[in-house]
Amino acid sequence: MLELYDKYSVHQILVKPIRLFASPKLKDKIDALHWLRDKAEISDLEYVYPLVFEKKTQLGLVAAEIVHDVMTNLTGKQWGSIYDKTKYLRIDKENLTFLLKYPENLSVHLLGIATLNYNGYVREKALRILSGVSGSDVVPYVLLRVYDWVEPIRMIACHVLRETLTASNIDALITNFYLIDKMKNILRVDLKIIQAEVISFLKDESVTGRIKANLRHPNVKTRLLCYSILADRISNDKDIVELAARDKSFEVRLWLVGAISKLEAKQKHEVIRVLLHDKSARVKVAVLRSAPEMVCNEFKEYILELARDEHTSPREAARYIAKSSLLIEDAPDFYRDRIRTRPSGGAILGLGEIQAWPTNDEGFYRGQCRFHKQECSGGTFIKLKVRNGKRIFQVMT
Repeated sequence: MLELYDKYSVHQILVKPIRLFASPKLKDKIDALHWLRDKAEISDLEYVYPLVFEKKTQLGLVAAEIVHDVMTNLTGKQWGSIYDKTKYLRIDKENLTFLLKYPENLSVHLLGIATLNYNGYVREKALRILSGVSGSDVVPYVLLRVYDWVEPIRMIACHVLRETLTASNIDALITNFYLIDKMKNILRVDLKIIQAEVISFLKDESVTGRIKANLRHPNVKTRLLCYSILADRISNDKDIVELAARDKSFEVRLWLVGAISKLEAKQKHEVIRVLLHDKSARVKVAVLRSAPEMVCNEFKEYILELARDEHTSPREAARYIAKSSLLIEDAPDFYRDRIRTRPSGGAILGLGEIQAWPTNDEGFYRGQCRFHKQECSGGTFIKLKVRNGKRIFQVMT
C-alpha cells in the first residue's frame, strides 16, 4: 500500500478528518506520515503541523517528529525566509499550551513555528510560552521575533534573547549569525543596541574557546564571523593567524589582510611574507595595497617577481609600487631583461601591457609567445595582435 503513495495523495489523507466507517482511518494517517517522514519539506508543514494538536497521541507525536526534522535541517539563510512559508499555518491560540505535552526537543519547534504566525496574538502567546523552554533550539525563533513589527512582541523577544546569552547557546548564536547580522538592515526600528549586546557577549573572554572551535566550521561565512569576533585577540594568539593564513577560502585570507594592522611588527612581517605567496590574485593585490611601504622596504625581490605575475591585477599593483619606489626605473627594459634571462608568460604580458614593442623585436617576441603559451594558468595562451598600429599581447582562452 505504501508504495502507491505520492505527496498529493498523502496530503489529501492528512487534511481529511478521521472517519469511523470510511477512509481515512487513524492508521491511514499514521501510515501516510511515516511515508512522508524522510521526504518532508517546509511546504509539507501545511498538512502536517495541524495534526500536532490532535488528542490521539501517536498521530500527534509522529507529526511533531516530522516538524522537528524539517526545522532542524534548515540552514542559515533559510531562516530568513521561513516566515513567508509558515505564517498561514492553522494554529489555535487557545491550544498552544497543549504543545508543552510533547518532549521539550519537539515542543520548542512546535511553539517556534507558532511564533511565525501572521496573527500577532498567536505570535505573542507562543513567544511567552517559548521563553520558558530551555535549549539552544529557541535561538533562531527568538532572533526572528526581535525584528517583529509589533512593539510588545519585539520587546518580549529582546528580553528572551538576553536570557539566551549563555555559554550553552554559543554554537546556536554562531550558526544563526545571519539573523543577528540582518538586524542592521531593519529600517522600521533601530536594533543596533541589541545587536551590539549579542556581539559583545560573543567577544567575552569566557567564551573565546567556543568561538575558536568554530574557526574550522565548514561554512565560510561562519568562519568569517568567528574571525571577526576574535580580531582583537590575534596579536596575542598566533593560532588564529595561522589558521586564517591556511584557510581554504580566499575570503578568510582577505580578512587576515585587513587585520594585519592589529599585529606587532614581527608578526606583521611574517604574515605579509606568507600572503604575498598566496595562490589567490585578490589576496596578493590586497596585501600590496594595504601595506605598500613595508612590502617595498622588506620584500623588494618579491615585488619584482609579482611584477611579472601571470595574473593581471597583482602584476599591475606590483609594477605601480616598484615604479613609485624606483625599484624599476625603466619598465620596458625590466621586462625585456626578464624575458631574455628569466622568461615567463607574465613578463611577456607585462611588456605587452605597457605597449613597448619595437618592430625589430617582433619576431623574437612572437617566438617567446609560442614558447610560453602553455605557461599561463587555466589553459590560456598569449597572442600578439596589432591594433591601431600598436603591437599588444592578448590572453586567449
